[in-house]
Amino acid sequence: MIALSLGLSRRAALYLSDEPLASIEPKLRRDIRRFLLRCMPEGSSLVMVTHHLNELQYMLDELAILHRHTIRQIETETIRREYGISVEDYFLKETKND
Repeated sequence: MIALSLGLSRRAALYLSDEPLASIEPKLRRDIRRFLLRCMPEGSSLVMVTHHLNELQYMLDELAILHRHTIRQIETETIRREYGISVEDYFLKETKND
C-alpha cells in the first residue's frame, strides 16, 4: 500500500502495475481497490496486469487481452451490455483452448 501511495503521489499521466494484488489477503485487496478509486489523479490511466478480474471488473474501463501473440481490446461496458457476461467470463471465453 505504501508503494502505491508513493507512486500515485508523483501525479503521472500513466501508471503501470504488474500483479499488484497478488499474494494479498482479500480484505487488503478490497482496501487497495477503494484506495485506487479514491486517489487516482484525475485524467490519469492505470495499466494493470492481473488475474483478479472478478474483483476488479467494475473498476475497469477497458480490457486488453494478450493471447497467442495478439492483443484484443474492448470496453468493459460493451462486454456487459452486448455479451451479457462478466469481464472474467469474457476473458475465459476469448482465451479458451481451441
